[in-house]
Amino acid sequence: WGAVFPDVAMPEPSLEMHVEGHAWKDMGFQANDPCTDFRAMGLLGLHCLTYFASHYPEKVRGIVHAGSPKRDYPYGAVGINLVATMVEMLGLGRNGVRLEGGPGAA
Repeated sequence: WGAVFPDVAMPEPSLEMHVEGHAWKDMGFQANDPCTDFRAMGLLGLHCLTYFASHYPEKVRGIVHAGSPKRDYPYGAVGINLVATMVEMLGLGRNGVRLEGGPGAA
């Protein structure tokens, strides 16, 4: 969160684990609760988005803030889908190799 919005406090989840407001949507997730976008890739998707944001924060801020309209490039959703595509192209999740929360997971 801090890599993308360094001057904005991260929203606090409610008891239902939903985040109030549209802050997560502004970062490019599909809903107020970013957890719903991670269904496709689980922790691997989260780790990849976090890695990119922590190593290239200026680029991520540019991607998130450059869209017009605001959600022209949904960073969170697209990033997760790119990871899912790479996993599929590399054949991960096949032959008994399972990624928790990702393709081939129960």
